[in-house]
Amino acid sequence: MVSIIIIIKDTKEYLAKCLDSIKNQTLGDIQVIAVDDHSLESSEDIIALYQGAMKISYLNLTEERGPGGARNVGFQHATGEYICFLDSDDWLDLIYLETAEKLMSEHQADIGMCGLIRNYDSVAYTPVYKCSYQNLHILDGTTAFRMMSDQYDFGVTISPSPVSKIYLRTFLENNKIEFLENVYYEDVLFAFQTLLTDCKVITIPDVYYHHYRRPGSIVQSLSQRHFDDFNTVFTKVKEYLIESHQYEDYAFNYYKILERFYNLIIRQVFQFSKSEQEKKKWMQYSFSIIKELIVLEEYMEYFSAEDIRRHLQPFLKDTTLL
Repeated sequence: MVSIIIIIKDTKEYLAKCLDSIKNQTLGDIQVIAVDDHSLESSEDIIALYQGAMKISYLNLTEERGPGGARNVGFQHATGEYICFLDSDDWLDLIYLETAEKLMSEHQADIGMCGLIRNYDSVAYTPVYKCSYQNLHILDGTTAFRMMSDQYDFGVTISPSPVSKIYLRTFLENNKIEFLENVYYEDVLFAFQTLLTDCKVITIPDVYYHHYRRPGSIVQSLSQRHFDDFNTVFTKVKEYLIESHQYEDYAFNYYKILERFYNLIIRQVFQFSKSEQEKKKWMQYSFSIIKELIVLEEYMEYFSAEDIRRHLQPFLKDTTLL
C-alpha cells in the first residue's frame, strides 16, 4: 500500500482534478489522507464524492499549521509501506505510483525520486521540466545531497521538494524525520535530514509529478513572511548541521541551497513589487537577514573568486583587459 498525504489550503476548486489522478492510478492499494489546513471553506463535500471509489479520509484542522504541519498530521494517520506527498492543486501521471512502488520494492530503496513537470493555465508547447529521469540511478543519500546542492554535476537534477518523491514510511519513522510547521520553505530542512541520513535513493524513470503554477501560491506572492521564514528555516538548517556534527562537511552545500532560495525571493521581489521604492525596501530587508545567515569569511572560502565576481558584476562576461 501507498499512503498519499494531500494538503489543502483554500484550493478546493482544484481538488477534484487531483483526486481523479489518484482514483485512476494503475496501482490499486492506495490510502488517501486529505488534510485541510484550516481553509476558509471546507472540502468535505468534494471528498465525499470519492469515498465510494477509494480509501480516503478527511482531516480538517482547527488551526492553521502550514504545509509542514499538515503533512505531519497526515503522516500520523498513514499506514502504507510507502508515503507520497501531494498538493491539492497538483496531480500525478496515472502510472506514477505503480512504477514507483515496483522499483522501490525491487531495489529496497528508502527514497524514490520521480520527474517534476511544471504546468500552467495554458498548454505549454515545450514542457517545463524541473527534473526528469530517463534512466534508473541508484545513489547513496550523501551523493544525492551533493547533486541536489550542485556540488556534483552528474547530469541528473535533484529537487529538494518532497512532492515528487516516494518515501519508505519506516525510514521516516525510524529516523524521526518530520517537517517544520507554520513556515514557508518547510521542505528545505526535510531534504537535508532525509538525504544526510544513511539511505538508499533511486531515480524513477519516465513518470511525472505535475506541479501547477497557481497565481497566489507561496512562490507567486510576496510578503514579509517570505523573508522571515527564510531566516527561520536556514537558521534551523545550520543548527541541525552543527548539532549533528556535519557542518564542516556540508557548509558549502548549506550556502549553495541558501543562495538558491535567496535568489528565488529576489525574483519575487522584482516580479511582485509595485514600485522602485518597494523593491529597494525589500532588498534592504533581505540584506539584514543575509547578514545573520552568512559568515562572510566562510562564504569567501567556499566559493571561487569568479563566483563572487559574478554576483557583483553579472553584466560583465569578459574580464580580459583590452
